[in-house]
This record gives sequence, structure tokens and C-alpha cells, in this order.
Amino acid sequence: MLIGLSSAEFNWGMENFLSEFPEGEDVLDETTFDKEYGLDGTNAKFRCTLQGTVCHLGRSNQYLDKAFNALGLGQVIMGPAGKIDCVLGGPDGSCSDSAARIDYCPTGDADYHFSACNDDDVVTLNGLQIKASMGSFPIRHEDICSVGPRVFIFITPNPLTT
Repeated sequence: MLIGLSSAEFNWGMENFLSEFPEGEDVLDETTFDKEYGLDGTNAKFRCTLQGTVCHLGRSNQYLDKAFNALGLGQVIMGPAGKIDCVLGGPDGSCSDSAARIDYCPTGDADYHFSACNDDDVVTLNGLQIKASMGSFPIRHEDICSVGPRVFIFITPNPLTT
């Protein structure tokens, strides 16, 4: 299971982040960041249950967004949609529709492995940015990951086996 974290849980301050951009730089404003990462923001409400041996993580693309709107369903919500097992939500362009994946593939290192699907998206594992060219990494109970707009903790049902 993937459980979103609020910015306070990983000592990340939006004000510090925003202050690093030059004045006039086109970035999201503090209100938008607070909606995503604040104490009661979208990130803190994020939940995803892995339901197969492979879980693809990404943001819905423009075609899926248009289909949802055409059907009167509004925005694509977080969860499975289309070819994405775990839609991450977040602002447009925050990550691709195929940003990362988690595989259940027991080895001597771990039962689960985490990998970036390309070298363009921002994907991290315990603070280390990973890229597709680096291959997969063992992911264990309570490891902290990020994919695009989401920061989450990885929880397994049986932590002793990972």
C-alpha cells in the first residue's frame, strides 16, 4: 500500500522551496502548493493499494482527462484509470502517465522493486533520485518514495518478508 505524506511529515517547507525561484519565475503559487502538500492537502489524502504483480504509477494524460470530462465525470481521481494502476493526480505536467512502477518480484534483496520508467520524471527512493537508466531498486516496508507530485510511504502487509 502507498500512503501519502504531508509536507510536515518529511520536514519540507513550501516557503523555502518557493523562495528558491527567482522573482517573476513561472511557478505554482503558495496556495496551489498548500492544496497539494499542506497539512490537509491532496498528498496527505493519497492512498493506493497494489493489486497485481506490477503497479504503474503516473498522472493521467490529456486524452484520459478529455474522456472523463466528456463523460461528465470531471477530473480523473487518484486510483486506477486507463493503463495506469495508480493515478497520482497533481498539476498538469507534474509527471508523465508512465512515470514509475513497483514490481512484486521476490529476490534475495526484497520482495518488491521500484523503478523509474524514464529519465525525465522526478522519481525518488529514500531521497535518492532514480532514473530508468539506473534499473530497479529493492523497496522495503516504510521506504519513502516520490513520483511527480506525490510523496508516500510504502507499506507491506507482512513487513518481515520484505
